[in-house]
Amino acid sequence: LGDTLPFSERQVDHRNFVIPLEIQERGILRVVIRVQTNSSMRIPLSLWHPQSFFEQDGKTVVLQGIYFGLALVMALYNLFVFFGLRERVYLYYVAFVTTFVIFQTSLGGFSYQFFWGDSPWWAEKNLLFFWALASLLGCVFAIEFLELRKHAKNHFTFLSGLCWGAGVIALLIFFLAYPTSIRLLAVLLFLGVVGCLSA
Repeated sequence: LGDTLPFSERQVDHRNFVIPLEIQERGILRVVIRVQTNSSMRIPLSLWHPQSFFEQDGKTVVLQGIYFGLALVMALYNLFVFFGLRERVYLYYVAFVTTFVIFQTSLGGFSYQFFWGDSPWWAEKNLLFFWALASLLGCVFAIEFLELRKHAKNHFTFLSGLCWGAGVIALLIFFLAYPTSIRLLAVLLFLGVVGCLSA
């Protein structure tokens, strides 16, 4: 069980790791879990009755679907606005939102479940790649939307540097170890937020 195996090898066809357990009524079950990783990890352990689990999961999937759907509708709407007005800021927004949605689907396990379940390597790399790409496009959008080139030269230079940094990190992700990539992206995210908020 792990993210280095193809999705098809999971015991339960689910975006999270779900392990079916047989528990006798009034019985005692001792469960030992050993976890090893080179990357980041969340381990929210829960014990569910199968029917309750799938009922609750269905609600979660619907809410996630609404979120992703609304984000993509906003991207599509702004794409039409771009075609009408021919202002690049709308295109940058569309690219940012679309990339961020892909990042979110990767983070939630949906993309691995539905799109590239046979490629554990890409499942690991795409999360970081789309994080870096969303950071790049977010900075480009902020530069254009806030018109930093005209109104704040120092912020323009700073965010332009972050754009280049995000682009380089997006390419290096394919060669760097996961922990190194995470650290670089965390620093980039922090600097990007500070740069955007102070503009």
